[in-house]
Amino acid sequence: MSLSDLASIGSFVSGIAVLVSLVYLATQVRQGTQATRAEIHQNILTGWLGVGALVTENSEVFANGLGADAEKCAALSDADKLSFVTVMMAMFRHYENVYLQTREGYVRAEDWTAWTNHLLMYFSMPGVQLWWKQRRASFSPAFVAFLESSPPTSMSPPTEYFGTRAEID
Repeated sequence: MSLSDLASIGSFVSGIAVLVSLVYLATQVRQGTQATRAEIHQNILTGWLGVGALVTENSEVFANGLGADAEKCAALSDADKLSFVTVMMAMFRHYENVYLQTREGYVRAEDWTAWTNHLLMYFSMPGVQLWWKQRRASFSPAFVAFLESSPPTSMSPPTEYFGTRAEID
């Protein structure tokens, strides 16, 4: 075997090693992406549980604020107004975070669709509309544009269940 033959074999072996390294690297990147998405999904869920706790702690104010027109909002005590504004800010900051994560490609489109239905359900409520007019400037322009250009959802608002013993599926 000549020196030239050995060089050719060495070149072939190093080419195979590069190919194996590239396949390994691609596998690691894919697994890293999956782990990142799983962590983001978990963080979104944790964020929602925090919002849910705020809603639960302020359930009466939240329920009154959702369906309130301008007159009913004005009649709320200052403490109740503060509670409602705080819950709404936390809730819509959560939605904005999910929206922005979706735009960055970290949340799957079908998952965002489910969040959108929920978001638009609340956004359609009269008390939320009053709050939004006062607070919209504190959100990202992209989120504001998305929210204000979205068609209404067909999801029933939670106020339909207030005061009833309706069966919830």
